[in-house]
Amino acid sequence: MAKDANLAAVRIDDCERGATTADIVDGMDWVAENRDLPAVANLSYGASGSAISDAAEDLIEAGVVFGTSAGNDNDDACSVGTHSVASVLVVGALSNQSPDQRWADSNYGSCVDLYVPGHDIEIADITDDQATRTTSGTSLAAPQVAGAAAMYLERYPNDPPSTVHEVLKWGATPTPVTNGDPDRVLHIDQPQMHGVSVDGPTVISVSDHTCEWSATPVGGRPSYSYTWSGVLSGSGATVSGPVGSGGLLTVQVEDSSGLSATVGVTIVVSTEIDPVCGF
Repeated sequence: MAKDANLAAVRIDDCERGATTADIVDGMDWVAENRDLPAVANLSYGASGSAISDAAEDLIEAGVVFGTSAGNDNDDACSVGTHSVASVLVVGALSNQSPDQRWADSNYGSCVDLYVPGHDIEIADITDDQATRTTSGTSLAAPQVAGAAAMYLERYPNDPPSTVHEVLKWGATPTPVTNGDPDRVLHIDQPQMHGVSVDGPTVISVSDHTCEWSATPVGGRPSYSYTWSGVLSGSGATVSGPVGSGGLLTVQVEDSSGLSATVGVTIVVSTEIDPVCGF
């Protein structure tokens, strides 16, 4: 994947896998300083701590899309420093036993953005130029997401890391992952718009005049335009106001690439409940 990308190997380790935090940070800082945008960096290495997190933030601020492995501890990925940094693509591994089963040792949890295959992956080996071997780990999964990010940037080279992160994360294929969380598997193609959700009350009092409803697109490519119709009209992410006797509230969301989704909710006005939104 991303066969037209220019690759740069940044060495942070010695032959004994003795890299220190300072070594890792130096490598990340080198990428930030020598970047040629659009750019993607992948760190398939177990590392945590405030210095690593700060270096990840610096990479993203420099415009570099940054992905990393979730870890192989069968534990909550949020325990690793970089995994809680906004816009870092954190990648878990799927088993080869089933396309929707988490690999047993892969970390999981709310800090994981995506799952991709990472079990029994054939890789190059150091014994000679043609040698390969089979191994497993989230370190094998993360580069696939880096490749997907590079493919996306080929189409949209000016998109910042935050947009690439959101498009790959929320444009993933919604798949119930056995023994895993979240239920998102990498989708490699044009951005997908999976739908839109509306947050707000569906039953209100006749005394409610300031209720608010907000729309959240799932997938797609920012930015978004909103068109509300029915009992309220508007063109922003939220609408508010009196809804009369109630009825259908509909919102259509369209992303910057022309994908759209529409959802409607029925608002019931009741004389039998207390105000839920104030006056």
